[in-house]
Amino acid sequence: AEGEEEEYGDSGFELTEVKEAACQAMVHLAMQNHENKLAIVRCPGVLEALRDLLADSSHPDSQDTAAMVVANCADNFAAGGGEEAAQIIVATRGILPALGSLVSQSVVSFTDSADRSAGLAAVISLSDHAAIIEKLRSAGFIESLGCMLQSEGRGKEYDSMRAEALMAVANLLLEVHSLKGDHKVLETVVSLMDCSVVGKRGEGQAPIWAVRECLRPLVRLTVNDSNRACIARSDKALNVLVMLLKRRSPRSQCSLTDIDEEVALAIIALS
Repeated sequence: AEGEEEEYGDSGFELTEVKEAACQAMVHLAMQNHENKLAIVRCPGVLEALRDLLADSSHPDSQDTAAMVVANCADNFAAGGGEEAAQIIVATRGILPALGSLVSQSVVSFTDSADRSAGLAAVISLSDHAAIIEKLRSAGFIESLGCMLQSEGRGKEYDSMRAEALMAVANLLLEVHSLKGDHKVLETVVSLMDCSVVGKRGEGQAPIWAVRECLRPLVRLTVNDSNRACIARSDKALNVLVMLLKRRSPRSQCSLTDIDEEVALAIIALS
């Protein structure tokens, strides 16, 4: 409301700070909680408010936090519920264009802060659901992610950004035979999967992805001969796949159910 920001300002709180705090709370509430995910996306006005925050480039921290709410609501890791939430999210008018703009903007404004890849995290969570992939394609996310892949930024954080962008593109493309990843980017994809299983922070990577979120794009990437050869040379990749088959994940919160198909396909492809 027009007078709302002034009211908060007079009481020592900026309205943007209140919105940021509310988003932070939803980020944690949606994490690995089926009921909370659905309660958030079904609550009247919440997704419209998140859309407006995503589109407000004058408050980048709020943009990133709003994107993480979307990511956690759409995520299927452990608790499930992400698919229904994702369908409600993409049906919200204007939210995909706002998210797409944030992803494009992140190529320019990306820093060593993990929050700057929040838009990318939201795209990866959404792209895990086959029912909405066509909507993501139509919204131009493949083109935005392509800009990320072509980024020339240096450092581990940029390597992670390009690897995550490649994972999302692998999920979104209809045909992946021609999707060839740079060897350094592919090595980082493997490192992200290793982090998701072992639960230890790597160089520039943190264990923020579910096992399935890394396995699915990895299987699709191995369709390309060059990608398959690069990944097959990685002892880390093979060790992680064997660990998954043996169900020996040191990461206590890591759900290893419903991944047998992806693990088997990865091993067959690499063989």
